Amino acid sequence: MAALTLAEAGEVVGWLRHVEERVGHLYAKAAALCRDDAALRSFLLALAEDERCHVGWMSEVAAQLKLARASRGLDVILDKAVSNHVEAILNRFERFLSRSRITTKGVLEYVARAETSELNPVFLYIIDEFRGTGREGQRIAGEIQKHLLRIQNFIDRLPREMRPSMNIQVLPQAGEIRLLIVDGDPPLQGLLRAVLARRGAVDIASSGQEALSRMHEHFYDVVVADMQIPDMGGLELYRCAVQYDAHLKPNFIFYAARLAPEDGDYLAGNRLPFLQKPFGLTDFYTAVDRVLWGDGSAILPDS
Repeated sequence: MAALTLAEAGEVVGWLRHVEERVGHLYAKAAALCRDDAALRSFLLALAEDERCHVGWMSEVAAQLKLARASRGLDVILDKAVSNHVEAILNRFERFLSRSRITTKGVLEYVARAETSELNPVFLYIIDEFRGTGREGQRIAGEIQKHLLRIQNFIDRLPREMRPSMNIQVLPQAGEIRLLIVDGDPPLQGLLRAVLARRGAVDIASSGQEALSRMHEHFYDVVVADMQIPDMGGLELYRCAVQYDAHLKPNFIFYAARLAPEDGDYLAGNRLPFLQKPFGLTDFYTAVDRVLWGDGSAILPDS
């Protein structure tokens, strides 16, 4: 069988955009109904924001198809049975949220059912086909991986009786989260690499220029940088990196033993995380997790 034409691929992308939009609406509605549970509400709002980004990516793919810039069609048909199955899950979720009383376990059950359906594998396939494996593809894959890990981490921290019946370990792997350490001190490099290894793939740069070179090659979800790196200041590194790719702006964490007042003002004005040496590893984990998850919820190494 020949690959799907661009027009047929456009129908798949349109369906995905519609479904991701609907899922985001359901998560936002669930968050409003769970307003008395701050942790659950925050979790659901973060998922809703993730879905908003997913809709945006599908809109970009749709624009590519409309302008016939996509170089290929698709090799897999989204048949009616699969799309009906996903829609049926969302219909049941919607009916559940219309009840006069809902439960936390019930909400999480429907989140798990939506996320373990065929929706995510098809979504990831489309992203791989049309966004590629370059820096932009890496960035999007990392964001999707954070979305999936956000769900796994939240559910893993619940008491066993509150967890959904669906096995969340079957959630697909979207790609690696990547972290970059920029520091000229080998012992500290080794320590930070070891403690960050559970968060994702860790790279090391011993200078600002090496860090910029690596950032041109890979997209990093977190950049941890000494303010006094050998060949340039930490803020100069930050400005150069953000000039190259604005998506890196919220991904930096800085540390130093001493901080000039003007540098402190710049960090505060741009809401950039800073750790004073010597810093505790718990504070370090918390800063990294705030950058990764964006909701201030620290995920400590033994969780």
